[in-house]
Amino acid sequence: MNNNGSVVFFFFIGFLTIVSGAGIRNRENVDQQICPHCMREGHDTNADKCKFCGNKL
Repeated sequence: MNNNGSVVFFFFIGFLTIVSGAGIRNRENVDQQICPHCMREGHDTNADKCKFCGNKL
């Protein structure tokens, strides 16, 4: 592997590490409750209202 290939490889590994860590952190703050009005999921755990339509959860 030449030098440019090594740089690209390690850049890619670093990028994946950062992206996967951010995904794990964001998943912990999301609740599975479903809005009774629009039927969508993915609200924050402490949400009182739907972040998509604004109705009460």
